[in-house]
Amino acid sequence: MSREQPKPAMTGRDIALRLLEIINRSEWDSLGEVLADDVVIEWRQSGERIRGLANARSIFSSYPGEQPDRFGNELEFVEGDEDRFIITPSFTMIRAEGVGDSLTSTVRTIYPDGAVWYIVNLAKLRSGKIVYMVQYFAPAYDAPDWRAQWVEPM
Repeated sequence: MSREQPKPAMTGRDIALRLLEIINRSEWDSLGEVLADDVVIEWRQSGERIRGLANARSIFSSYPGEQPDRFGNELEFVEGDEDRFIITPSFTMIRAEGVGDSLTSTVRTIYPDGAVWYIVNLAKLRSGKIVYMVQYFAPAYDAPDWRAQWVEPM
């Protein structure tokens, strides 16, 4: 008689990567795997607060320019230092780390218009799901020439 072993709990990094996978694949019905029913997401730069999984799902699925499978069905993972990067068709996980119920991740994204932006996520976890998250968004920009003598390009 064989017993199925329980699935190990997802780490914060697993949760962050699964969220990106759901977004890349437009699998909005799967958001409940990583977002709690009572999740609160704050976008401080625009002064908006999203309460609840249903509202989060509606926003994601209604994003202007959203097209089913716009990123393709397969994720492309690039081999590399796991703690540094994993690349998907639209999102690049730059870093995801945390201890206990805290998760911090940095993501690079390419919006439908081709603009490159960076997103910093500060999240609290409960029972293996995101229950609270603050997200900050910033566009990529060229470094000004005036400080070139003191910096090195990345």
